Amino acid sequence: MNNLDLREGIAFSMILGVLCALAVTNVDITPNQRIMSWLVFVVTSGACINIAGLKIWKVIVTTILPAMTLILGLLFIFVLSYLDGNPIIGSAGKLNLEEAQLKTGMGMFSMLAVFHAVLLLLTILGLTVATQSGEVIRKIIRTVLSLDPKDIGKKEKVFNSILRISLTLAALVSIFG
Repeated sequence: MNNLDLREGIAFSMILGVLCALAVTNVDITPNQRIMSWLVFVVTSGACINIAGLKIWKVIVTTILPAMTLILGLLFIFVLSYLDGNPIIGSAGKLNLEEAQLKTGMGMFSMLAVFHAVLLLLTILGLTVATQSGEVIRKIIRTVLSLDPKDIGKKEKVFNSILRISLTLAALVSIFG
């Protein structure tokens, strides 16, 4: 496994995490579009992280960085919204926070903490599954492209670059519409 490819995949996924945080806090999109943005982030990031040769616990540790980037991006945007006097969650599915607070007995901070903890765990799980399936897809394409063993490294780098560029464009179109 090339350590540089792994670091590039993680860095790319962290950039996607920030874009996803910006997309899901947009007040003009519906809850379904928010979920789709998150799914695009998870699948795209998972396909771009090269985890060849890593044990499953190292894969989980590797997926923590992109997941934390998403969570920290969301928290940063929520704090800025709160300080600016705007609604913290915007139009998150016409969510009535006061009604939710009365039903659960939780304060605003507790509700956001639980939401972000659950989102973090789901994102780590989703990224772990996506990285596993991404490796299978890359193996199939490498097998098809590997006509000459000497050229496999060059073809793999070209393939990874094309994959990252095309997935970025698809993610941006999906997120920003």
